Amino acid sequence: MEQLQLARQVAIGLGGAITSNDVGFITCFSSTDTAQSYTDYVNEDLEELTAEQQERCVVVVTIESLM
Repeated sequence: MEQLQLARQVAIGLGGAITSNDVGFITCFSSTDTAQSYTDYVNEDLEELTAEQQERCVVVVTIESLM
């Protein structure tokens, strides 16, 4: 869960608005470029999490929750 907290903090630092749920969160940014960069960061650097971009928003969940 440390990585989930880190991902939240990075999203907030980038100006993302957070909507949390039990296994992750959704964050929306002011641009699709920021959302894409954030998605790349989560998928490449945080092995316990996965992220999927949908326009300016990103859905971040724990990989464990998908199994």
